[in-house]
Amino acid sequence: MNIAFINWYSFNTVMGGLESVALRLATELSRRGHSVCLVAVKNVYETPEGLDRMFLPAPKQIDGEENYRALTDYLRQHEVEVMVCHNAYRKRLGRLLERIAKATGIRLVFVLHTTPDYFMHKQVSPAWLGSIVRRVRLWKRRKMWRQMYGACDAFVLLAEPYRPLFARITGLPDVEKVRTIPNPNTYPASDYREELKENKVLFVGRLSKEKGIPALIQIWREVAPQCPDWTLTVLGDGPFRSLLESAKLPRCEVLGVQKPRTFYQRAKLLLMMSDYEGWGMSLVEGMQHGVVPVVFNSYAAAPIILDHGRAGVLVAPGEVSRFAHKVVALLRDKKLRQARAAYTARSVERFDMEPVVTRWEQLFRDLLGSRN
Repeated sequence: MNIAFINWYSFNTVMGGLESVALRLATELSRRGHSVCLVAVKNVYETPEGLDRMFLPAPKQIDGEENYRALTDYLRQHEVEVMVCHNAYRKRLGRLLERIAKATGIRLVFVLHTTPDYFMHKQVSPAWLGSIVRRVRLWKRRKMWRQMYGACDAFVLLAEPYRPLFARITGLPDVEKVRTIPNPNTYPASDYREELKENKVLFVGRLSKEKGIPALIQIWREVAPQCPDWTLTVLGDGPFRSLLESAKLPRCEVLGVQKPRTFYQRAKLLLMMSDYEGWGMSLVEGMQHGVVPVVFNSYAAAPIILDHGRAGVLVAPGEVSRFAHKVVALLRDKKLRQARAAYTARSVERFDMEPVVTRWEQLFRDLLGSRN
């Protein structure tokens, strides 16, 4: 099959989750014998060699004639059968692809790499203004996604619980074109080795309010005195780094942005206190290394990833002291922790690249089969 992956920013393993996930999917599809090309609006980071790519010639006029002609020609030259747009929240890009799909007959797929209600979690003060802003955001997303849904052949979400949420936000009477395909694991296979583990608790993510940094500070203040043999390692950067460092938490190291794999290999627990997530790549990356997650149940995919609590611990959002209590219980109970770690590493194999890409291939076959 001939497939084009389309994104706002250049595909890479440096910038963020969406770009990295899409590039790994494209690479695996290419390895399986499919012809995959990459299209982006902005060339921000260099894409690794191996896949053909183009950048839109007029990034300031996304749905203009110059981009329409250039992209249509490029897709025809590569005999593209399916376009997969990984930016289901770029209105003008969506309009451009809709026009091309209608003119060429190329199948169009939109992918939403986060929870459908992500825009409702961005806080605005005062409260009365926040209420107005949320209503405006909802109206805009409803209008945009209804148009995209009408234009596409499939709309991909990360997990099945996001389907009713998407339907509620869009107000669509049915969402039969919605498919659910999770993000693939970052690493090739489970890498759990108990002999490498140390008494380390890990946080990986942007140091910002929505990632729960104030909660992290409170949790570790409660945990640290009860577990004096354990340390907290924080990987990441962001606007709340100064708040975290000024808290002067005991046995806490803030190391900034690091390649996380060696830290996953050594850690025993992973903490996630986000207000919302789409998938949570650090969560599944840690699970691949047998790092037992303790997570606020704040987004619909969390119970799916944690196998409804069998592969970790889910805590009701905002219950900070209960979260700290669950952490202490795991740190003190070696047998329970090791049993959870082994189950966690096995459970996350559901999201290995092999089964995930197979689901993408099935989607493409379904779309092209329906055309034939």
